Amino acid sequence: MCTLGFLISGEGDGVRMLGKWGLGVAGLLLAGCGGGDNSQELSVADKLFKLGHMNGCIECHRISATVVGPSWDAINERYKDEDAANLKAMLIQSVTYGSQGKWHTWKGGAGMPAMEKRVSKEHIEQLVDYIIALRPAKTATTDAAQVKE
Repeated sequence: MCTLGFLISGEGDGVRMLGKWGLGVAGLLLAGCGGGDNSQELSVADKLFKLGHMNGCIECHRISATVVGPSWDAINERYKDEDAANLKAMLIQSVTYGSQGKWHTWKGGAGMPAMEKRVSKEHIEQLVDYIIALRPAKTATTDAAQVKE
């Protein structure tokens, strides 16, 4: 399976450090993945990376590493108890119109700038869907499982 996940899970500047040569190597690696059968579906992480790269999101965010803004994993962790529909609406609002004061470790709480003029509504919704899709599946606990034998 072909993946770009190794490019986004690293520490620090990850993608920025790739430069022209690194991106060329990544392109060659991906070109070798095709092999005639293009039926392979990209993973959620790969789709998020591709769309995030195209829209400039990876300048500040990564899946698991904190760069300028919080990682997408950290966002999912913070809002793990939030209903997916409510989280989606909140994240779309934050990305579209910006947000302040939610992440005090980011530029002293300066917040995320509005992306409404830079990223299409469709892409914002897709990005948010991919971010939410990275959430770990909730495990159902039952009363029976909690009873001591």
